Amino acid sequence: MANKGNKKRRQFSLEEKMKVVEAVDSGKRKGDVAKEFGTEKMRPLIVGRSANPRCLKNVHSLPCDYRANQQAWMTQDLFNEWLMQVDARMKQAERRILLLIDNCSAHNMLPRLERIQVGYLPSKCTAVLQPLNLGIIHTTKVLYRSHLLKQILLKLNSSEDQEKVDIKQAIDMIAVAWWSVKQSTVVKCWQKAGIIPVELIDSDAEAAASEPDVAIEKLWHSVAIATCVPNEINFQDFVTADDDLIISQELLDTEVIQDMVAGESTDEAGSEDEGEASLPQQSKVTITEAISSAQKLRWFLSTCVGVPDAIFGQLNGIDEYLMRRVTQTLVDSKITEFLQTK
Repeated sequence: MANKGNKKRRQFSLEEKMKVVEAVDSGKRKGDVAKEFGTEKMRPLIVGRSANPRCLKNVHSLPCDYRANQQAWMTQDLFNEWLMQVDARMKQAERRILLLIDNCSAHNMLPRLERIQVGYLPSKCTAVLQPLNLGIIHTTKVLYRSHLLKQILLKLNSSEDQEKVDIKQAIDMIAVAWWSVKQSTVVKCWQKAGIIPVELIDSDAEAAASEPDVAIEKLWHSVAIATCVPNEINFQDFVTADDDLIISQELLDTEVIQDMVAGESTDEAGSEDEGEASLPQQSKVTITEAISSAQKLRWFLSTCVGVPDAIFGQLNGIDEYLMRRVTQTLVDSKITEFLQTK
């Protein structure tokens, strides 16, 4: 942030290496009541520069879809691949949807779609007509940056060595931020775009959409003081620091060839992001260690005052999933041992 105003020297290495594509459904199906408007969000698609980051080694499940190219751009091929996947899901669910998109270069040549009807927004009107640009993306960034501030504050108060945030951690924080965007925020942004009438938004939803809250501002103030951030930089500067980054552009022939060559080399040798080599590789966590961690978390929560029932409910879901995994592992191992004795 020390280089505010100097776009050539800004240092937002992780954010520049990852671009997020978000999609939010305006509702469920024709005939749904107004209160269900904005209840459905799709998994975010994150585009990074490293095809095989070291921190994603042995990672088989992510809360998002991850793709990569050397520029970390949304390209025509990536967008069409995503569209085909969405179209397949809509076909399986026997649904038809309207997708509103802008005139970005990645959207120029679309594949044949069965269940998606595409509508283009007027040129140069994205800032006033696209709901995502009217507050949804900004709210997601606010929530992501707040999680990032918490990570920084925890590390400042820890005796451990200060490590950079890796791609895996960033992906997790982005996903949490995206799923935490409130329905009321989505509804309000669709209304601001003039796509839905004001009558669909009640006063309670309007009040609930006020983000960020005071707690995030206090968090920023604490981190800013601890890290000696200049006084003229505020939390909103931190949130909007990467607003001018290029996220999509037509590739030159030479760049396409470079991407193809890079893709072949990463298939053979793997890939590392810039600066990632300095990060220690995370050791694999066993199912027993995961269960033990969940038990420790349950014990910690039991020592706290006023923990909501919903938190314990979420922890119960984690416990059930881990126990199903360990039970299945034991069953499979016993069957293998039985077959080996025959």
